[in-house]
Amino acid sequence: MKSVLQQTTLLCAAATLAGCVSVKDAPETDNLPVSPNSDINYQAEFSWLKKTFEENDAGFSYALSNKGEVAYQLHNQATQEQLETVDDPDAFRQLVREWLAFFRKGHHGIEYLGEVDKQPTVEPSESELKERFKDWPRLDVDLEEFKAYLEDKPHTDYEGIWEAAPYTVGIKQIGEEYVGFIIRSETPYWLPGQIKLRIRKDDSGQYYMRDHSEGAPGRVEIWGNNYLQVSNFSLQRSFPQLEGDQAIPRFFEYLNNREPSLVRQNDNTLLLRVPSFGSQNRDVINQLIDENREEILKTANLIIDVRSNGGGTDSSYESILPLLYTHPIRVPGIEFYSTELNNQRQLDFIQNPQKYGIKPSEVEEHRERYEILISRVGEFVNVFDDSVWIREFDQVHAFPKNISILIDEYSGSTTEQFLLAAKQSQKVKLFGRSTYGVLDISNMYSVDSPSGLFRLHYSLSRSLRIPHMAIDGVGIQPDYYLDKSIPDYLWIEHVAEVMNH
Repeated sequence: MKSVLQQTTLLCAAATLAGCVSVKDAPETDNLPVSPNSDINYQAEFSWLKKTFEENDAGFSYALSNKGEVAYQLHNQATQEQLETVDDPDAFRQLVREWLAFFRKGHHGIEYLGEVDKQPTVEPSESELKERFKDWPRLDVDLEEFKAYLEDKPHTDYEGIWEAAPYTVGIKQIGEEYVGFIIRSETPYWLPGQIKLRIRKDDSGQYYMRDHSEGAPGRVEIWGNNYLQVSNFSLQRSFPQLEGDQAIPRFFEYLNNREPSLVRQNDNTLLLRVPSFGSQNRDVINQLIDENREEILKTANLIIDVRSNGGGTDSSYESILPLLYTHPIRVPGIEFYSTELNNQRQLDFIQNPQKYGIKPSEVEEHRERYEILISRVGEFVNVFDDSVWIREFDQVHAFPKNISILIDEYSGSTTEQFLLAAKQSQKVKLFGRSTYGVLDISNMYSVDSPSGLFRLHYSLSRSLRIPHMAIDGVGIQPDYYLDKSIPDYLWIEHVAEVMNH
């Protein structure tokens, strides 16, 4: 079986049904500039951002109707109070992220672009970073005493010394929480003693990314003795050395491998792993399916693992749907919110088709959509006419007879769109935990602030499923919930056994 390298798509501008933003953060690949700039007028930046979002985001009015005007005003008041203390770009980005979280979990964002009109962005020096993060919370621990304590400790828990390249992290219990502190860092963004993560008593965790902004919060899980997952931040114990199940390191490598793969699990079962539906992986996934089609169509069972798949583009799962198909697939349509700014994207498609991968034969269709949108500014517009698309394929394959899809709380966006389609097959059952829940408001667009220092990402469309079948903030429920008594590294084995009974 063949696997090909793929990468996660974070943002895209081409029109899709589900949107195209990955839910899963890349903890240590944030290459945005972080140099402080005391000349930035953060009040003006936020005023522009707030007005732009309120007037153009397709989910703004929906969130306001659900949460109420009073709650929104209180949220704004709290944000304004915090804004008075903001004095650097990263603190501003973090505050904006918290402000945006009022509306939904994802399909929005903020970037700092640096002084693009004044000078090229340069990586800050080590001395600049030390000065910048000098007040970051610390936990100073005598390393030799800590090691001696760990060697004498009679039981195993989160405490220990862990590797998470490019870091070595110590985790020590302080009161009712566990605190992860830097022991060694290969990047100057983090210094020994600075707090990298926290694990709360309810087994939820929070880690901090390279630029010290908050990573995605989530559950904490320890596999065996030596592997730890804090949300989507992975660590491996280096001290003390403990015995463990050999299946766990193989699973740890499997889960963190960003390459799609198709392997035989047993005589009756194939396993298709899709870590991302990123647009650049469409051909990769197609190639996997094409090269192994004969093998797939003579095997009784297929497991599709989309755990931690934060999305991508709808076209990336097109080659998978015919394998699942039993009945026509109904896909509720979307409405675009027509504003002068939002309609600029459609105009971009017409004026720069090559940039967006639009074929010459499709330009006229986009021109017609643009004319519809500009004639109805201030309205939600269904430019596709149909409120529901019906997907049909020519054939129902005898094999695979049974298809199980593994999902978790990090499966989101386009992955949820795929699941809604897959669930309509009589062959398919979902196993795992409820998905992330970020799908209803989609089709992201980006606009730069007047200063050129910040870029706002927001959404142009809303699904016609809502409010009767909302996914945002709820997720998609599994048919078979896999509880904590079945650890993540045994899911594949468990589901394969269920399928072969």
